Amino acid sequence: DPLIFPGITSERLVPTDYANIQDALDDACEGDTVLVAPGVWFGQVTVPDHVELAGFGPEQTTLDGGGLGPVIHLQGSGAVRDIAITSGFSTHGGCIRVDGPATEVTLSRLVVDYCGATEGDGGGGLYAVDSTLTIEDTTFDNNVGSRGGGVRLVMSDATLRGVIFTGNTGTTIGGGASITTTTFILEDSRFEGNGAVTAPALSITASNGSIDGLVAMDNFGTQGGAIRLDSGSYDVTGLDVQRNTIDFGPS
Repeated sequence: DPLIFPGITSERLVPTDYANIQDALDDACEGDTVLVAPGVWFGQVTVPDHVELAGFGPEQTTLDGGGLGPVIHLQGSGAVRDIAITSGFSTHGGCIRVDGPATEVTLSRLVVDYCGATEGDGGGGLYAVDSTLTIEDTTFDNNVGSRGGGVRLVMSDATLRGVIFTGNTGTTIGGGASITTTTFILEDSRFEGNGAVTAPALSITASNGSIDGLVAMDNFGTQGGAIRLDSGSYDVTGLDVQRNTIDFGPS
């Protein structure tokens, strides 16, 4: 226990040490890792401040919200890695919700799919506010949100590298992602087959950041372009935009 022996952290194993994930998280101390065995685990969990939740890879460890959400709720800083997260529904952040202030959140090697947040501020796959976060090597697939079918970032500082957005839907704007009042880096990421009324791939508003190595293809909407950059400062390089379609409806 780092409270007794400062600098020493523990790995808490589920189900070896704990029958369920939340019990392990509740017992975890700052710097601990809760490692979840392969299999499908049902329910919703809350990750305490400065604790890591990990699996054995998204092809082996799955957290299934069973239609309720958020499936994973981070209350402060922390990390989630090597897990598939699915079937969560909430007003915002159907699969993952990060409530700030959070100074250091890392999401890596995740598959986030079939989650929804259509009645509130969006972020079907992920909703983060007032947070500093890094998202790496993660896929958001077939999520639905009012704003940001895959991801919704608000008043945050975010780095996204190697993130794939496929088949997500924004019922109003930002099929793949919606970013507002955020400082960001977006690198080596792909938006494919997403849909929204406006900006079916990506919507960024009142933000500052850089985009490098972004591919947007086969996204579809009813107005505007695949990508919307509005009222901010943006440095864009290495952009590949192709085969996106806008359906204006019957004439």
